Amino acid sequence: MAVAGLTTGCSAKDHGQAAAESTASTTTTTTSWSKSTPGSAVPELDLSNFAYSPCDLLKADQLSQLGTFKAPEVDDSPLGPGCRWKSQKVTEGPTYAVTLSPQGNTLESMMENARSEPVFKETTVLGYRAFSSDQTNGKGTCSTTVGTSSEDAVVVHATTLNESSPEYGDTCAASEKFATLVVTTLKG
Repeated sequence: MAVAGLTTGCSAKDHGQAAAESTASTTTTTTSWSKSTPGSAVPELDLSNFAYSPCDLLKADQLSQLGTFKAPEVDDSPLGPGCRWKSQKVTEGPTYAVTLSPQGNTLESMMENARSEPVFKETTVLGYRAFSSDQTNGKGTCSTTVGTSSEDAVVVHATTLNESSPEYGDTCAASEKFATLVVTTLKG
């Protein structure tokens, strides 16, 4: 899927609140591409509904489960469109980011690139194959990548500077929790 002409704005009703829900419908196709559960199929998730509004991936009630945040910011990267939610108090709480990777960066290719990192573990997120990794020790920062189809993936990232926060000791668990919320939204 090609994505062009991305917008550079992301809105929020109030600080700490996610943007209004998208009215776009979610299209899913059931395939057997996923190896998450042998013999079963999971629906491919369509990232195009959020390509121009990645900050809509979290609803206000989902975001409130993670803490209080400043207004979300569009955060595009070479992988694709993304959004970042910074804690109201960055030195105390976590920052979360999501990047949609609809450019044919498959879960397998990203997994192969991450296998040599000091922290690497294969997992599943709501039945979708995934992996969590970090280039250091998984304390204070971790990414979780979820395969959403045979060609696309979502990369989420959790970061915290506060060594006494619950997210610091196992930042990969925080990243995986965030990934679960994102996949929930993608599933519709």
